[in-house]
Amino acid sequence: MVEDKTILQQLWGKELVVTTGLGFQSQEKLREFIEQLIKYHSVGLVINTGKYIFDIDQDIIDYCDELSFPLLTVPWEIHIADMIKDFSYHCLRAERDDKYINQTVMDTLINPAIIEESRNKLAGDFDVENDFQVMAISVETEEELGMMERRSIKFQLELCFEKVEGNYSFFWFDGYYIMIFNNLEDSALVEVINEMYKRAKKRLHYTLHLGIGSKMADFRNIILSYKRAIAACRMAKQFDYPQIYFDDMGVYQLLFIIFTSIAKFQLIKKS
Repeated sequence: MVEDKTILQQLWGKELVVTTGLGFQSQEKLREFIEQLIKYHSVGLVINTGKYIFDIDQDIIDYCDELSFPLLTVPWEIHIADMIKDFSYHCLRAERDDKYINQTVMDTLINPAIIEESRNKLAGDFDVENDFQVMAISVETEEELGMMERRSIKFQLELCFEKVEGNYSFFWFDGYYIMIFNNLEDSALVEVINEMYKRAKKRLHYTLHLGIGSKMADFRNIILSYKRAIAACRMAKQFDYPQIYFDDMGVYQLLFIIFTSIAKFQLIKKS
């Protein structure tokens, strides 16, 4: 619960803020409050309307929509404590499930030998027999990202995926944000990328480079899509392109396949 702007400096980011509007009863003060919440990377604002705030001006609603900042209202009759308790329960449960899925995928990327074991673990969360596609995201900054900054950026990027139909996994791994889509249509991927650049320009103020791996059938091929996504992302960074699909890399795609084949041959030879 926040009723005074002085507490905002204590926010870490990713908080869903709830207010009755006691300290923000004018539309001007409410607008300033929302601007500060966005500055401190809050995930959204819930306003308990009916006592201090009754209506919200359309320009405030438009401002939140433009920046993809969730603005919710609940009537005064709803008990805030019950709402927060219920919401927290679902958030903690979802976070636990996401951590399990992400860790399973990361373990697979580190140790490909467990691919079948991981496939079985994820069969209840993904359609493991159908399409997977990996996207690697590089965020260009002047200094190395700290843990809190990485978490803040991850949250801002993840908001771009809220309309994605189907399951996905999103995590930080080996210097990149990795997004794994399951059964995502090509047109939907384009929408996700466009939303990501829109949000990055307005909210992150960082340069993004994206590498999109080949769409592969079955979870067993996810590692190859991952490697291709990384190769495409590195090429995007090198030539300062916003995004590159591995399948459009031309001669560089051929070089990647050759080097990958050589590496596999050397590995087999050593074993």
